[in-house]
Amino acid sequence: MGIWSACGSVGMIIGKLVSTTSLVHWGWPGAFFSSGFSACVVAMIIAPCLLEHPRELNLPSSHGSAAAQEEDLTCQDSKRVPIWSILALPSLGLNAVATFFTKLLFYAFANWLPYYLEEARGFSQEDAGYIATMFDWGGFFGCLVGGYMCDILGSCALTSVIFQILSCPIMWFFFCAATDVSRSMTMLSLALLGACITTPYNLITTVASVNLGRHDLLKGSTQATSTVTGIIDGSGSFGAAIQGPLVGAIVGLWGWKPMFQVLMLTSMVAATIMFLPAYSDISEHMYSRRRNNCDGNPHHHRLKRPLL
Repeated sequence: MGIWSACGSVGMIIGKLVSTTSLVHWGWPGAFFSSGFSACVVAMIIAPCLLEHPRELNLPSSHGSAAAQEEDLTCQDSKRVPIWSILALPSLGLNAVATFFTKLLFYAFANWLPYYLEEARGFSQEDAGYIATMFDWGGFFGCLVGGYMCDILGSCALTSVIFQILSCPIMWFFFCAATDVSRSMTMLSLALLGACITTPYNLITTVASVNLGRHDLLKGSTQATSTVTGIIDGSGSFGAAIQGPLVGAIVGLWGWKPMFQVLMLTSMVAATIMFLPAYSDISEHMYSRRRNNCDGNPHHHRLKRPLL
């Protein structure tokens, strides 16, 4: 999932490079046209190549034979899970609210960073566009590291909390200290900031969604899994929608310093919300380890499953 999420950062990097180059040479019409044309060309290449299921290439599936696959798909279609059962999933609400804040934070930087570098740091329009790609380079490597940490720690929530907490001091350094340092240090702080902001957003909308979609309450329903993903990602889209007016209003009224303070507070709120799912993951992981250690010893007392 980390590799999957990192591909989004590659698209952001290419998009900013293409848009900045077109803006410098042909102005805003050229920037919009080049971005739209590139998206259309890539879509026309990808669309005919998309395959919905491994059986379309006669590849083996985890469901076994083709007949078993068809039977499984029929059973899944018949398992209609009520919406209230989906909403009752543990940590679904917490993940949705955390996605709201993480996506607000991510798009605040993704959309406003070139303008901030030009207006507050004094970079030229061209340099601001190219330097801003360092945020996405950090997001690319951050997603790879975050995915690996999820596998090691066994918890997407704990990994997200670590990255969100680390983003606050890096954000403070980027705003308060990086103004007096070299361009290289500014780019390095941007890369670290991109890793700490992009990774939690991508992990929650991918790994957490998949894990919740496999919960026993859903009874293997693919439709319910799609609904879970839609709830989490839709909550984040609401945060992405309000970041534009929010950032514009705060910067217009009080300047950039209060804006960065609000963004640091946003990151801490998201980390606080994810503490409970992280604790639940750790408790479940410890319970599983103790259970495995006790399976061969009949003299151990019966273990209590964590309540969360």
